[in-house]
Amino acid sequence: MKKLSLLILFSFCFSQAQTYSDFQEQVKAQSEKSRQEGMSMLLSGGLAFVGGAYGWSSAKKPVEKAFYSIAQSLGLLAIGYGAEAYYLKQDDEIFLQVLTLDSLTSAQKDQMVQSYLRERKDREESLVWIRRVSFGLSGLLNLVEASQVKDQTLQNFLYVTAGVQLVWAFTF
Repeated sequence: MKKLSLLILFSFCFSQAQTYSDFQEQVKAQSEKSRQEGMSMLLSGGLAFVGGAYGWSSAKKPVEKAFYSIAQSLGLLAIGYGAEAYYLKQDDEIFLQVLTLDSLTSAQKDQMVQSYLRERKDREESLVWIRRVSFGLSGLLNLVEASQVKDQTLQNFLYVTAGVQLVWAFTF
């Protein structure tokens, strides 16, 4: 979800770029921010993983072990996301690199940037709707399943999961 909100923020920021030089400045600033966020995710993910491993080894009850196992999994996921943000170039950086290598005039670069940003905006709008529908349907499915189970613990879990998914569906 954080990645999507950042994607929407990027879209808003980049949609204001009208020239190649504006786009270039924004991409450089965003690249630095992405590297900083990537490093923070690497560090916090590492802490969550190590803390989860310590908790898992000292936990006595299965429920506690499950909680610490989830913490470890989330830590590993955060490490993966952080590595992606820190080490890999984003699409905008790659596009900027292509524009820099070619012998285009400033006017041609401006036109290409404007066209690229229009296409990206259309793609992001479609992505938002796809995610809304996916999370919404998943939330509805969990509501239906929760209404059909007898076990109160499972029912509560499904209702909470459905609630979270439906909230996410409406926040995209």
